[in-house]
This record gives sequence, structure tokens and C-alpha cells, in this order.
Amino acid sequence: MSYNIKVIKKEGQRVSRWDGGKTTQLYIYPENSSYEKGNFKWRISCSTIEIDKSKFTKLPNIQRKLMLLDGNLILKHENCEEVNLNKFDIHTFSGELDTISYGKGIDFNLMTTNNCIGELEHIYIKSKMQIKLNEDYVDKKYKYRFICIYSLNNSFNIEIQNKRSLEIQNGEVVIIKIKINEVENLNIVNNGKTDLQIVKSTVHF
Repeated sequence: MSYNIKVIKKEGQRVSRWDGGKTTQLYIYPENSSYEKGNFKWRISCSTIEIDKSKFTKLPNIQRKLMLLDGNLILKHENCEEVNLNKFDIHTFSGELDTISYGKGIDFNLMTTNNCIGELEHIYIKSKMQIKLNEDYVDKKYKYRFICIYSLNNSFNIEIQNKRSLEIQNGEVVIIKIKINEVENLNIVNNGKTDLQIVKSTVHF
């Protein structure tokens, strides 16, 4: 299996302010691209919403997937019905829409351009258990598949081809790049005494 694995430590994650709170950029691709310039292909981030009513930044030509990590939110898009979000709910919408949020919380964001498709998933792994990373859907028109793993509460291990093991600390992000026609042989292992909760982002590019 041909792959690249990169670990983004907390000190390598960029923190900035937006109108409603704080955003931590976990990863952006390409790595020399810029969110402000809008020349990225895809991006994952974690944001706090610290005021009761806030307006989302308008992002033309961007598809957004938002997973609520904490709190309760109501999203109101222009000319659309309200969307109520509870913990770990996922909502997909166009970044071009005027969007207002009501309520406070923390969310995880996946942004993709028309060159990519992406998915979000919340995964729960019991103490002393492991899961195999398998992709049920692979679109062969793309060249690469990126798998991004972000822990919400504990450290964990990534086992590669049952040979190599990497320990990932809470708050760090693992970025795994795999050629689209290859099958990953990767396991997420929870060696801790408490259950593990992670967010998995998958991007085809």
C-alpha cells in the first residue's frame, strides 16, 4: 500500500477569530493554500460559537459539512426551513447561502470545492477495542483519498499494515493520503481505560 501519513500537532494548528467565536484550522489542502485567499481545495476546522446569534462567513463555491460537537444550534439558511442540530448531528449546505446560527456550541467543519467530495463521521470505540478503517465508497474518477482522524477526548494508536504503530495525542490530527485504487490496511486502537470518540473526515480529490 502506498500512503503518506502526517500528524498535525496542536502547536501546528492555526487559531483565528471569526464574528461568532474562535476557529482552529486543523488542516488545509494544499498546505501552501490560504483560507483567506480562498485558493484551497479542502479544509477541516473546529469552531466555537460564543454568542447567541451569529452570521456565518459566506463562502462562494464551497460545500460545507458541519458536525455539532457540543451544545445545541439552530441554523437558518436564506429561503430555507430552520435546521435543528444536536450533538453529533451533521448538516450539509452550500457556503454561498446566507446563514444565521442561534445558540452556542462547538462544531467541526469540512469544506470542499467542486474538485472534491467529502464525508464526516462520528466514531465511538470502546476501551481496549479497535476498528479497521474501511471505505465503503470509492469514486474512481478521483486520484487520491484523504482520511483524517481527530480525537475528541483521548489518545489512540494508528496501526499500519499490522507492523507500524503511531500514538496520537488528544487534539492532534492524523492525515492519511492513499491512492484511490488501493485498499487501506489501517486500524484505530483504543488502549485507554475510557471509551474513545473521534471524528473521521474522508475526502476524495
